[in-house]
Amino acid sequence: LGVVSDADLPRRMRVLEAAAKRLIADATEVAALVAQLEGIRDAPDLGDVAQSLQALQLHAHEVAVVSERVGRVETRTAAGEERLDELEGHAAASDARHEASEKRIDVVAEDVEQLKW
Repeated sequence: LGVVSDADLPRRMRVLEAAAKRLIADATEVAALVAQLEGIRDAPDLGDVAQSLQALQLHAHEVAVVSERVGRVETRTAAGEERLDELEGHAAASDARHEASEKRIDVVAEDVEQLKW
């Protein structure tokens, strides 16, 4: 999956959101086609029915492709979130080490002051 940088995470979230919107739009389109098919089910012209079925199959394939893309983006986003959590843990540990170093510096400074007296 690769490493996801913190800076790249917002862009990936926008990609995920756009893919989800396309998926919803495609699903709405498929629902409209199904409604159209139900409306012409009793039509005497089988050519219209066949054409509508072909369109429905095409849209179903497009929905499957978009769903797969959304799944991949979700996986990458989850990996990015895990990496972000890991980096936050590293930052917290670094802060703790920094605070400990400052305390040691203060203790040494106090010792130096006591030696001066």
